[in-house]
Amino acid sequence: LRLVVAQTLLVDRGDTLLGCERLAVDVAPLGLLRGQADVRRFEISGAMGHYRDTLSGMEARAEIGALILRTNRIDLRNEKIGIRSVELAQSDIDLRLGTPAAAPKEADTTASPAAWEIGLGELAITNTAVRVCMDPGPSEIDVHLAEASVEGCRVDMRRQEIAVGAVFLGQNTYVYRTTDGKEQAEATKAVGTEESAEAAE
Repeated sequence: LRLVVAQTLLVDRGDTLLGCERLAVDVAPLGLLRGQADVRRFEISGAMGHYRDTLSGMEARAEIGALILRTNRIDLRNEKIGIRSVELAQSDIDLRLGTPAAAPKEADTTASPAAWEIGLGELAITNTAVRVCMDPGPSEIDVHLAEASVEGCRVDMRRQEIAVGAVFLGQNTYVYRTTDGKEQAEATKAVGTEESAEAAE
């Protein structure tokens, strides 16, 4: 089953929450009878989105040139997701982290922790800019990824672990700005790492 939607716009009080020139999904619906979601391909192009959370003080804006996701299988019963590849290109992401409006509520420790396992074969990013602004400060991190990729990534939410097989960083630039006007910039040449793992506390 292939579903294609063009020229989609979601607006709330005059503010564009989500706009998309083209959205295409290719799924195998019979897999749902076995508790599995077979999403062969998910593709979105010419998209823009805006999200704002006044409680946490976070605001995010994104312009997505192209996002293509290919999955192997989503096992809903055993909480496992297999993703063959993700491609992100010609995109601009702006994230602003402000001061929460009120103290956040204490987490509910009685709920069962998420137990999803996510496997990702390859993540490829080209010509994408990411900006993160932190307030109070403010300080800002500006990253332009001309070419970057991650291979063999696995996320275990039950154990809170992230394992990465290989990371490649091409001709990218990084800029860090602070309140005193100082700026640190760095341009990287092609860099690759293999067999890295990180455990999230």
